[in-house]
Amino acid sequence: MGDLAETVNNRAPYNFRFDYQFDRNGDPLNAYCRSDHYMYARYGIPVTFFSANARYRDYHTVSDEPQYVAYNRMTKIGEYIRDYVSAVANLDHRPLVDKPKPDPFATCKQ
Repeated sequence: MGDLAETVNNRAPYNFRFDYQFDRNGDPLNAYCRSDHYMYARYGIPVTFFSANARYRDYHTVSDEPQYVAYNRMTKIGEYIRDYVSAVANLDHRPLVDKPKPDPFATCKQ
């Protein structure tokens, strides 16, 4: 599904810079294991996770105010997600599962 995400991203007007830091082993935030989508991935269900950089200084603090939202960027991200979901829905095959099914009760490893 990552290849499809990249393909859709390479279409105009997107060209976002994807940052795969949450995929790396030893992520200090353990973002993958703490995510909502991990509950699917642990059963071998393909997932794709997108985040619009939630690491800015005011994120989830009392100083996090609407004027700091980049609404044009948020709109572009929403349009990208729409096009990506449409691409997944319109595949002529099921998403490829290219790894063995994990043990859903094993400890999550980043």
